[in-house]
Amino acid sequence: EQPFRSKQPIGSRRQVFSLSLTTLTMFAIAGSYIHISNGVTQRFPEQVVRLDSGDYDHRSLMKNDKLCKWHGENGETFYGEKVAPRIAVSGDSHATAFGRALGEIAHRHHESVQLFSQSGVAPLAGLRFGSSNEGHERLEAMLAQIVEQKTIQDVVVVGRWASTLHGHCTDFGTFERGRSDTPTISGLIDGKSATGDEVIELFSAGINKTINRLTDADKRVVIVYPVPEVGYHVPRTLARVMNRGDDITQFTRPAEYYFRRQQYVLHALDSLIDTKVIRVFPDKILIRGDEAIVQENGIPLYCDDDHLSLAGASKLMPLFKPILWPSDQDDSPLSVADSQSREIDDAEVHRFR
Repeated sequence: EQPFRSKQPIGSRRQVFSLSLTTLTMFAIAGSYIHISNGVTQRFPEQVVRLDSGDYDHRSLMKNDKLCKWHGENGETFYGEKVAPRIAVSGDSHATAFGRALGEIAHRHHESVQLFSQSGVAPLAGLRFGSSNEGHERLEAMLAQIVEQKTIQDVVVVGRWASTLHGHCTDFGTFERGRSDTPTISGLIDGKSATGDEVIELFSAGINKTINRLTDADKRVVIVYPVPEVGYHVPRTLARVMNRGDDITQFTRPAEYYFRRQQYVLHALDSLIDTKVIRVFPDKILIRGDEAIVQENGIPLYCDDDHLSLAGASKLMPLFKPILWPSDQDDSPLSVADSQSREIDDAEVHRFR
């Protein structure tokens, strides 16, 4: 109110209020523009904006996937042609990207892939995850459906295996720092809670039970070994590195952590002796020397810190094609894949440790 009491006012009351209203309107317009433009993204390079926008998150991309995704009468998820599935992908949330990438190849062969997944529950039969049996019950229902579906011949089994034993990567990077490092396996169904070495024993028992359920039904099992965890949100970290003008090829992760964190998982999977089990090793492509790669030609291979992006899953398809489509000679890249995928020797595909 000082201007109105001053002996030398800066203007009339009408002028002061008009100036105030104009200023507020300009601030509102500027704020709206900044909000609508997501922080005036034009000031950043196009690739930086795209990396930070969520474009590489397969979970959002596939909500409107029109290339080869379809649903059954009861809400089942399929990828490929609208025919009975020959291949099933069973796992936790990490199974989705694999299902989509495999589905595109299936589409070329006029086949389909059915996805069986639930977040936070690895395909380990007979075990309890968390404080309830809900995850186990859903897993049992999915395994029963796979067993009963006569057209399904091959089952790809995927999981974030290390989290079942060690919880989140709280000691590796910043993305999961402060989150629980408690194993997601909590015990046997209707049994006491497990701790320490008991969890490791339960993991081995659970994966064997899952494999036996499937192979007893004359299904061939393709077990996917662990995917390296990164510890950082890959697209966002790449965006920051690129925006600083630094070399994104220098953003890699130490392979030593992978082999140390996964040692019990690798031992358990190596111990599977069923002749109907075929192993696929993502580290053959994602680990080069002493480093795990997280991008290829600027395209992130992960959509966060541990889930593969569609490009990441598609990059692993040379490991699967000789197993599931041995006569496939089509080397053209998938629609979401990086065209620089390295050729994989057949001996590596069928390698047994």
